[in-house]
Amino acid sequence: IRDAKGQRFAGEYPAQLAVWYNAYGYLASAGLTWDDVKVVPVPASNEGVDALVQGRADVSMHAVNSAKVREADAAVGVRHVSMDCSSEGEKRLRNAVPGYYPRWLKAREAAAVVEDTCVEAYDIYLTTHKASSDRVVTTILRGIWDNIDKLTPLHPTFREWTRERALDPGVTLPYHPAAIQFYKEQGRWSANMEEAQRKLLALNP
Repeated sequence: IRDAKGQRFAGEYPAQLAVWYNAYGYLASAGLTWDDVKVVPVPASNEGVDALVQGRADVSMHAVNSAKVREADAAVGVRHVSMDCSSEGEKRLRNAVPGYYPRWLKAREAAAVVEDTCVEAYDIYLTTHKASSDRVVTTILRGIWDNIDKLTPLHPTFREWTRERALDPGVTLPYHPAAIQFYKEQGRWSANMEEAQRKLLALNP
């Protein structure tokens, strides 16, 4: 991603703000900011890839293995580029966008991954509100916990979900009390998780 300095970089993303953060994290991993690239304004990620294919941008953002990436690869040939996944790069990423972390992809693991490539990733959360009933929260968690092997065929994401990965101190949302109780019963709620919960509740009781 360091090579993006001075290049035309699809950005702004007013209709898909999450992608702005994705690009921001990528740049931050290498110690770069939006000021280090020539921003090509686009509303969302699909239009960013269109700008790349049309020759109006040199770099754009899109989900790994998405249909849009496959379309662009078939049209002009594209490749995913690595962010800075050194220990310092990871630290810069996590500081810039809490909850993001690096993940390595093997060559040809996905479309446009032509060599081992380090990309950013983030966990997807089941979210609810504080007043949600304990019974609902516990039932949902129990259903996932007890049936994880049955979930894998339903969506590829579940291949990477494990009971060990169910909790992460890098979480950015506080846990529902019933979720905490459930994980305590499974022996998974640690002192690190308790500290993360305390900090998050201090920000948003």
